Amino acid sequence: MNAIQIGDRVKFQSTEGFLIRDASVAWVAGDLAFLHVSTMANGQLVWVDVEVAMKDEDRVFKRAENFKLEKMDEDVLANLRKSAEEINHC
Repeated sequence: MNAIQIGDRVKFQSTEGFLIRDASVAWVAGDLAFLHVSTMANGQLVWVDVEVAMKDEDRVFKRAENFKLEKMDEDVLANLRKSAEEINHC
């Protein structure tokens, strides 16, 4: 199995039964990945979410519900979410 890397394009599903969307790996924290999940409209970026996810057996990343992060990973996640917030309010 290939290890995921920052910048890899992956598939993400927020909740069972919901649409599978494209995402990009923003950070890898052990078994977890922080994903940039973009919403596009008419070819334009309209919203960016940062999701904490884990790869499932079907090779689709699913939202991680319960997880514990190292301090550095917590800081990275906070900064990614802050950046996404700034992008979303431009």
